[in-house]
Amino acid sequence: MKIDLHLHTSERSKCSIATEEQQIKAAISYGLDAIVISDHNKLVPVQHIEELNEKYKPFKIFGGIEITIHGNNNMNEDILVIGLHDEILQEKTWTYEEVYNFVKSRGGYIALNHPFRYSEEVNIDIERCIPDAIEVHSTNISRLDEQLITDLAKRLGSKLICNSDAHNIIHTGIYYNDIGGNPKNDKELVEKLLAGEYKLCKDDKRVDEHNKQVKEREDFIKELIKQGKTAEDYCKITGSWAGPFEKVARGKSYEI
Repeated sequence: MKIDLHLHTSERSKCSIATEEQQIKAAISYGLDAIVISDHNKLVPVQHIEELNEKYKPFKIFGGIEITIHGNNNMNEDILVIGLHDEILQEKTWTYEEVYNFVKSRGGYIALNHPFRYSEEVNIDIERCIPDAIEVHSTNISRLDEQLITDLAKRLGSKLICNSDAHNIIHTGIYYNDIGGNPKNDKELVEKLLAGEYKLCKDDKRVDEHNKQVKEREDFIKELIKQGKTAEDYCKITGSWAGPFEKVARGKSYEI
């Protein structure tokens, strides 16, 4: 089963410009067998997941959630939870330790999404509450951080996953996980993930095209920086958010 565990839909994530239907159809067109809809701090209702699965079968749709944790140094981290549909996940403000204990006590799966995206360190205590996996590739993970993430996962004994983090169908399934077998429900999916019965995969052609576009944008940002321009200037000129400018200013890159 080729599955993207981390993508967003406009029905529940304001930052996404892709609807559920668009994400599902894009995933099918890119050759995936399944997706996990993991919207920001919002669950997909169980009945709705069942309706989507009936409509698009044999393609499989699972429900997850990406929970924003307010960590150390006033920095956020994002946590992927799969296998639980308890509404409390979206109703309270969690510390990492609280959500970790809640998820693990109920047989769920927990992963750290795009580490080092917001700062040079992980701002939650993953040393004491070790996640099941750490995301090593996505459209929001710089390839410059790959070795750092791999070393971190190895030291902790966490597995690695890779996903699109797609907010737009051009990215859906650009990274995915190829799971052995065909898990039919949340429990079976979690079992496969915990056992590490999958391979990390990518769409090489789309990754190369993505990086070409990123390089052009970042060359433009570097020129703006030379001219003394700020992130605010970049936003005014491009109509884009400040993230790419700030990343380049930190010596980072969005090349994946």
